[in-house]
Amino acid sequence: MVRSLRITLMLLALALALALASGPGCKKVTEAQCGKVKNGMDIIQVAKVLGNRGNENPTGSTAGLDVTHRTWSNSDGSACDVMFRKGKVYKILWTK
Repeated sequence: MVRSLRITLMLLALALALALASGPGCKKVTEAQCGKVKNGMDIIQVAKVLGNRGNENPTGSTAGLDVTHRTWSNSDGSACDVMFRKGKVYKILWTK
């Protein structure tokens, strides 16, 4: 029981750290930064450009393709949306 409690607390701490890493206290993402994201980059390269790993969004049915969608958003509603296929960027969208 003590072990399961420790694991639960560790997972909660990890979840909190991840939430804080991509939350409102993070640096604002700019259109210029979004423009530096290029097709073929992986998540680590994108995170270096945009400052963090963003928020992963549900992708729904992807017809068997390995597709993920991440968003870097600002409090004013602007955002950089990046789609990954097989771990590499294939679509980038800046929204104002």
